[in-house]
Amino acid sequence: MSALLNKERRIRARAKRQMRRDEILAAADHLFVRQPWPAVTLDNIGRRLGVAKGIASLHFPTKEELFLEVLKRRLTEWFEWTETWLKETPAPIPGEEFARTLAADLAKRVELTRMMALLHNVVEQNVEVMPVQFFTDWLRRRSLALAGLIEDRCDGFGPGDGAVFLRRLAVVAIGLRQTAAPSGVFAIALQDDGLEPFRVELDEELIEIVRRMLR
Repeated sequence: MSALLNKERRIRARAKRQMRRDEILAAADHLFVRQPWPAVTLDNIGRRLGVAKGIASLHFPTKEELFLEVLKRRLTEWFEWTETWLKETPAPIPGEEFARTLAADLAKRVELTRMMALLHNVVEQNVEVMPVQFFTDWLRRRSLALAGLIEDRCDGFGPGDGAVFLRRLAVVAIGLRQTAAPSGVFAIALQDDGLEPFRVELDEELIEIVRRMLR
């Protein structure tokens, strides 16, 4: 009887720990895309949840490791959406349709592209080796699986083309997001009518660049 009770307690404890972990990830997601990187701390995340100081660090030793897990969740959503669309769309999928659909969807994922830019600008300079290794190994597996699906389902893609396309798509999306939505004084300066030619409409630019990538 006591063994059964202990087992139930362990199950409840694991469920409670997972629930708290999910709450920390949700709070961190909210703050990472709305506040400057230096302003986000593990203690701030804990305060947003109304828990004792240090609770977040029990689940995630550093802010950088927490960020990688939040980004992983965002990327998982994008991978799953893209894989589902590729599988449900009749093959071979024309390049024009593929480019327009992927670019339009990615342009709407503002938080994802902002976090991808933050990964390269800030997080990579501060995180430890092992968390990055785990993250990059996961990202490599998911990317290669998606690349293979693109090559199977889309017109004009040969072996290896899917991985090259995904790499270029990430570079373009990150660069355009930063250009289309600058911060601070640059955002104010772009309001000048004389700088109108330099303003970037992310949706249109991303679709056009992706189309050119497929030619």
